[in-house]
Amino acid sequence: MLRSLRPLAAATLTLLLFSAQAQNENVGINTTGAAPNASAMLDVDVTALGAKRGMLIPRMTEVERTSIPTPATGLWVFQTNDGLGRHGFWYYTGTVWMRMSDGPGWRLPGNDLTTAGTHYLGTPDAQPLVIRTNGVERMRFLPSGAGMAPIGINTAAPTEALHVDGAVRIFQTPVSANNTQGAIRYTATAPAGQRAHQGNTNGTAAGWGRLENAERRVLNDDYTGSTIQCAPGTAISSPNSGPGTGSFDSPFPTDQARGWKVQYIFTQAQLLAFGLCAGNITELTLFSTEDDLLPNPPTNPSGAAMDYEVKLETTALAAFGNWANLSASPVRFSASGAIIGSGQITWPLSPAYNWNGATNIILEVTYLRAANAGIGPNFQHTAAVGFACTKYGYVAGATPHGNTFTDAPLNPVTLLTGTNNNRPIVRFTGQANTPVPILAFANYTQYNGGLMVGTAAFASGSTAGQPNFKGPGTIHADTAVFDGNTQLSDHVFDRYYDGQVRPEDAPAAATYNYVELRHLKSYLAENRHLPSMPSREQWETRGTPSLGTMATKLWETVETQALYIVELERDLRVLEELAYREQLSETELEELVAQVHKSPRLSAEQKAHVAAAIRERFQQIR
Repeated sequence: MLRSLRPLAAATLTLLLFSAQAQNENVGINTTGAAPNASAMLDVDVTALGAKRGMLIPRMTEVERTSIPTPATGLWVFQTNDGLGRHGFWYYTGTVWMRMSDGPGWRLPGNDLTTAGTHYLGTPDAQPLVIRTNGVERMRFLPSGAGMAPIGINTAAPTEALHVDGAVRIFQTPVSANNTQGAIRYTATAPAGQRAHQGNTNGTAAGWGRLENAERRVLNDDYTGSTIQCAPGTAISSPNSGPGTGSFDSPFPTDQARGWKVQYIFTQAQLLAFGLCAGNITELTLFSTEDDLLPNPPTNPSGAAMDYEVKLETTALAAFGNWANLSASPVRFSASGAIIGSGQITWPLSPAYNWNGATNIILEVTYLRAANAGIGPNFQHTAAVGFACTKYGYVAGATPHGNTFTDAPLNPVTLLTGTNNNRPIVRFTGQANTPVPILAFANYTQYNGGLMVGTAAFASGSTAGQPNFKGPGTIHADTAVFDGNTQLSDHVFDRYYDGQVRPEDAPAAATYNYVELRHLKSYLAENRHLPSMPSREQWETRGTPSLGTMATKLWETVETQALYIVELERDLRVLEELAYREQLSETELEELVAQVHKSPRLSAEQKAHVAAAIRERFQQIR
């Protein structure tokens, strides 16, 4: 009986003590009756019980914790299951539940007794680690990624192992460092002008190389220049092979027939290459090298006068076989009683011809002389265009069929025709590629040194006792400077001595313009530039020639000048023989005459006259 009453007495005593202490506004729980600590609302002391014991707070699952209705701020529970938020002590902040740490936090003065792999600063789950200052995110470690998880500085979405949104400074003083392959350093103590970032490529002291270029990049600097635009202007067919000599080289052929018709094809690709643009062609200009004032016979100069018509039209022909039928095309220029003089022959077109930029063009000139007399003048022409670009026809005899130049060359009975790959040079006036001045802005790179292309030994060496480096602003290459695979050829001499060029030289020979020495003076007076060099108009409308093109043209010009010297020397020898030689053998005489006939500078009449003079001179001496 007494044994069963003891717990009841103890509980009663405890309640009495609790009630007594509660009157002091704080509670003490102990077996000694000691007053609770004044700073505590509840003071639990178990030291007198002889055994260390703890205090159990309410225990519950996560579902039970989150189901507490209207939890008070500071409410404290222990979660028994892991759930989504892990088990442990939880407290309510007034707005959300917060979990207490599993262990000691990282202290500002540092931490000791840490174990690698156990203690770390980071997240144990698949959440990023974010570092902030002043409440703003500064650095983020993503939880996963390809290879090493990306780290972002000043970005919340890093895409590389280290992603920095902003500048990174790599600075080193002094410059000594471990020679680690792949390392980057800055040579802060190097002399002024040599400081730069360096990278190591092979893990040795010699593996450091400069990362920055030594140039200065200038952004958006203004400059003046020109741009090529389609605008009112002119486009001229080229190249110039000098004055023509055949009936097909002139729109007014030299064969002595009253009626002629000549047609010329200009392909779309050629017209674009000349610089012509789609639009109205308002005028054509050809270039005569002599006057049409040489009558045949000499007593009938009026026979040179002629009536002629000019047509310009679209054609489907790419080369001549049959005539192009332009009977339905309008006459765009006509003249009556004309005598052609030397210089520019201009034909204003009315109506103008509108070229669409996509078709071939055919030019037709048809004329009828006043009589079967007169010799037409030569015109500047392009030889060996590469296809049958010319169709010509005439009616032999004094009176052409129908006595009109419209149908005379079309008489199928008496018409004499032919084709050729030569045609006169024509200047088209209309819409053409024209340089337009501009003031623009662009970037450029400025480098205060020279550019050496080659090995280090070449760059620092010398040739024939002279340093290979030629100073600032120069370019020097160890082997060669190539421009579009342009190569020099010997087609000038092959054409002159053999009458043909090798196949490998054909592309270069196609654009070569050889003007015979006897025509050089008139060519220079008319064109004001060397035959093989571009004119100012071509330079301005088509742009500056490339280095390779200029080298080829200069090479051709030098070889052409050498041929001129050879011709002059041959003619000079003939004059010297005539002036100073007292006697010639028959063999020497014939060799001298042969030299006269080889001279390309003399016409056939001049050769015959000089040869006859030589024979007469030495017949008199004998």
